[in-house]
Amino acid sequence: MQHIDQASPAFKTTIYHPPTVEERAQILQRREQRSYLVKLFVTFVIAIPTFIIGIVYMTLVKDGNKTKEYLMQPMWAGNASRIEWALLFLATPVMFYSAAGFHRRSLKELRALWRPGSTTPLLRRFTRFGSMNLLISSGVSVAYFSSVALLALAATQDHSMQGKGDTLSYFDSVVFLTMFLLAGTSPFPGQDELVLSPSFAGRYMEAYSKARTADAISALSSLRPLKALLVVNEPATLPKEPLSSLSSFQLDLEKATNEEASALSTQLGSRIDQVPVDQLEVGDIVRVLSGSTPPADGVIVNGEHTSFDESSLTGESRPIEKYSGDTVFLGTINTGNVVHVKVTMVGGTTMFVSS
Repeated sequence: MQHIDQASPAFKTTIYHPPTVEERAQILQRREQRSYLVKLFVTFVIAIPTFIIGIVYMTLVKDGNKTKEYLMQPMWAGNASRIEWALLFLATPVMFYSAAGFHRRSLKELRALWRPGSTTPLLRRFTRFGSMNLLISSGVSVAYFSSVALLALAATQDHSMQGKGDTLSYFDSVVFLTMFLLAGTSPFPGQDELVLSPSFAGRYMEAYSKARTADAISALSSLRPLKALLVVNEPATLPKEPLSSLSSFQLDLEKATNEEASALSTQLGSRIDQVPVDQLEVGDIVRVLSGSTPPADGVIVNGEHTSFDESSLTGESRPIEKYSGDTVFLGTINTGNVVHVKVTMVGGTTMFVSS
């Protein structure tokens, strides 16, 4: 990156960080929650006029009310009343938008179970046939399409002699059933079956706990260091004497002055560059100081040994002895000697990030 910046000062180079699995899961979860809440809000808004027209004026308001008589009069074609037409327009967006998730999941389940070439025995297909999604989709669909059929039959009939149109339909059941199911359904992706929660607050307590868990997992990535001590020369130039014999002020490169760091590099026969962790590649040799964490997964080079605290990964409180050829992991802490590690995994492929 430094060479690119020097060659092209008009451009600023940066390292692209693709979203992690946790970030993608959070994005999908927020998107699913937002879609769920919009559908619930739309259904709730539609349920208000549906309740007024289909319940209040149909059953609670007494006969002789002018508004009720107006709603029950035939309109447009045949003997279909204004109430039926109004409920049709109200129930249609609920059927094909708010309840679309139930229909889509039920169709996927049927396709997976009855797809051509399926190895599932025929008897087992019938015993495993059906799910909560299919039950809800079937109930809503039967109520909607039977009401459409009744409306079509009323539209082909002659006007009633009493001046009242046909009001028999189940469009209000479509709206209310969908609203109640959305209000009691867990809206989170990745679930094989529909989960009915006891209350609206219970679902969001579940969402809060899941978000806290995801934040705790993401916080582990903060243990990854931002800089790495890269050994520029070949590993063969490393000293034969153990690095633990060097003075403490020389080993503390992060606090040492430029002269002290240069003297230590000369003594070791190699140059140490402090580079961003994102610039590490597989095969690089990095120095891991005592009390620090490796910048990536790797193996200890020949002739060195130390101990690592791996409690962040395994929960083991006792340090683990590491010798040449042993693997060390990002997120663990070097509690022993200064060692050199050959990088074997970088970025999102490290064990610590993948876990």
